[in-house]
Amino acid sequence: MSAAMSISSRRSPSELSRPTPPATIIPKSHPLPPCQTRCPDPAAAPSSAVRPTPPGVSGRAGTRSPALSSVPSRPDCVLLDSCGYGFVDVDDNDTTAEAFSEATGTIRVTFVISDLPCLSRFYVRCLDLPTSPFITEPKIVCSAENLALLSFHLSTSWLPEHFIYRAGRNGRPPSLDALPDISRYLHRETTKPCLIGVLPDGGGTDFVLAAFTRDILQYKLHIFRSKQRAWTTELLFPDLPPWLTKKGATVSPSKVIALQGGVLGFVDLWKGILFCDVLSELVKTWFVPLPKLLPNNRVNYNRLPARPIRDVTCPDGLIIRCV
Repeated sequence: MSAAMSISSRRSPSELSRPTPPATIIPKSHPLPPCQTRCPDPAAAPSSAVRPTPPGVSGRAGTRSPALSSVPSRPDCVLLDSCGYGFVDVDDNDTTAEAFSEATGTIRVTFVISDLPCLSRFYVRCLDLPTSPFITEPKIVCSAENLALLSFHLSTSWLPEHFIYRAGRNGRPPSLDALPDISRYLHRETTKPCLIGVLPDGGGTDFVLAAFTRDILQYKLHIFRSKQRAWTTELLFPDLPPWLTKKGATVSPSKVIALQGGVLGFVDLWKGILFCDVLSELVKTWFVPLPKLLPNNRVNYNRLPARPIRDVTCPDGLIIRCV
């Protein structure tokens, strides 16, 4: 999950109007060689919680694809599927990390890297359970730098279980920690997964989660700081442009981008980006409008989802692109 690497999640055309979690990436400095395999057909992958074992991953533990040990370096960037594989045996590697929770027992996460244009993937195993507990596929909710917030919906829990994964860097091994209080809070505040962002807090293992909510009158940012292990709620008062406030319109984000310097951008693809400096004790916020729509696209302004028309990306944390 390095700022020098760029990725995007892969979706079919029918999914373009449905928000999905952003993908994440394992840093090139982490010495796992890529998996040199033939690209599987993405259209053939079923949507159940336990999918067939893809090429390059053994169906039983203890068998490693020869290509994994024969390639000396990994690619500069990879494309990572934001939906993972549950209860599929895969060999441990240098990305593997495990944790324990009451709902899952011992749970282990492993990433398998493939050269572009193939998808790289992640796998989740519950070592203490005899059968698959996954109701839906494991998901990456959000990511930034070396962090990824993972969500697992299990038959043993009525709410999704959340874990924070840290890729190994600066001599630290990868780690995985359960976040038992996160799910209850996010459910109580009716937050949307597509409006949750994560950022590292300092150079250690601390992090900040931020979830955006909006009602008729107020914009709110719910912030969880791992240093305090507690949530706070910040009311946001962005300085919106007159052309927006005169019409009585509101900012309605549908995705989050992470920028360097502790900033998250909550993106309304019709109107603009609401930036929040979430690492500050008093959150600073400002609004930047997006470019005007092309004439043929203005007929559906603010009526239909904008994702089929345009999108915003910021893979390096520095340059924001509207496409």
